[in-house]
Amino acid sequence: MKIMTSINRDPLKQIHRLCLFSGIAIFPSSLPCSCSPPSTSMKKDSDKPATHCPEPSLLCVVVSARTDVMLLVEAVAFTVFFTAAHSQRLEGELCEDNGQSSFCKKLIECPTAQSAIRHGKRPEICGFDGILPIVCCPPSAEMDTTTLREQWGITSTESWNSFQPPTTRRNSNRRTSKSKQMCQKYAEYVYRIVESPSLLDSGVEKVNECALIEETLIVGGTFASLNEFPHMVHIGYGEEPRISYLCGGSLISERFVLSAAHCTKPRGLAKWARFGNLNLQNSRTFKQIILRIIRHYNHPEYDSVRLYNDIALFKLEKDVPLSPEIRPVCLQTDFSFSSTSAIATGWGHVSWGMEKGGFSSDRLKKVTLNIVDSATCNNSFRSSIGGSQLPYGILDKTMICAGDERGKDACQGDSGGPLQITLKKPYCMYSIIGITSFGKNCGQSIPGVYTRVSHFIPWIESIVWP
Repeated sequence: MKIMTSINRDPLKQIHRLCLFSGIAIFPSSLPCSCSPPSTSMKKDSDKPATHCPEPSLLCVVVSARTDVMLLVEAVAFTVFFTAAHSQRLEGELCEDNGQSSFCKKLIECPTAQSAIRHGKRPEICGFDGILPIVCCPPSAEMDTTTLREQWGITSTESWNSFQPPTTRRNSNRRTSKSKQMCQKYAEYVYRIVESPSLLDSGVEKVNECALIEETLIVGGTFASLNEFPHMVHIGYGEEPRISYLCGGSLISERFVLSAAHCTKPRGLAKWARFGNLNLQNSRTFKQIILRIIRHYNHPEYDSVRLYNDIALFKLEKDVPLSPEIRPVCLQTDFSFSSTSAIATGWGHVSWGMEKGGFSSDRLKKVTLNIVDSATCNNSFRSSIGGSQLPYGILDKTMICAGDERGKDACQGDSGGPLQITLKKPYCMYSIIGITSFGKNCGQSIPGVYTRVSHFIPWIESIVWP
């Protein structure tokens, strides 16, 4: 491997598109270029256009440092070509670089990798997002994408995705198989195993205790039935006897609860998880289990200011005893789904984000919300986009919007609680497609924003089922 550097005072303006057929080349101007094998340097040719590009064995990446003398690493010759037999790791997945556990991140969001390139070192490559390299980046590295985007003339993530590198995405079954396997396993808890009362029939029998109600639309919101949402969790803060339950969550395994990252420490650290009780006043009426939360996993790219990657996992002190009343929900592993609506559940906080003046119901509530497309959702939040919050808008890849066009009942889901759809298979199971993240004041015809679960499946699986 060779890394050639040169001094260039021209600002890096745009992606040169003539050499994107076989390799990836990013140049400081729109001049034609010719590509060379890894053993020779690349050159810009202003006199004649390039006639061809070589075999796809060279990755050309330029990193610009806007200093008095701009250092351009014109040919970071990784000689990394992902063949069909080579699978890549996705953004957010665990990786290892020089023995250090890290996460895969975009190159423009990893200062550590950028610094390594400038010093002639080769970062570990995870894969690509469009033509943008994804590198193994230590989680302690701070993001500063704004400066890089300004230097490179990039206005949005989509501008990187106009061309696809000669790579093959890894088999999706490998990425989602564990979540799907566990979904099938937990569906067995719909049935209660009891001894057969018949003297002629020795052994046991399975009793169907499915409480899922097939409703096409829950107009205006209503109270949930007993055991209808057996995965619902109430997240508590403080110590007994003054525990305040402020957030919602979803049981996804015997030991882990899925919630929002902003629920990790809203008013002190999240300490308790309550299961199986729908009526908060009459806790003795129904089966109730309260377990202590012993560890919190916020997504490494969670940004509380920008409101991105709002997802967290809470590890419990011990396994939850599963039953028809308390059992995990399935995880949505595919980006697309056929349903045009979904069900939000919670104890009905009136204000988003646990604002002052909000109050909640003593009984679990449910409401059907319409899925809102990203363009409409971005338009609804246009006054908030572009500043410190939502600098890139509502990102369809990592967020889902849902709401009621009449502006009613959009706040009935708790922060961190699930947005879910019913599944045809397995029987009597929900699939959680979103996690309640943020919204505007209730009573307005503005959708709520939910973290899209499918995007974070690799990260979830790496912790829950390593």
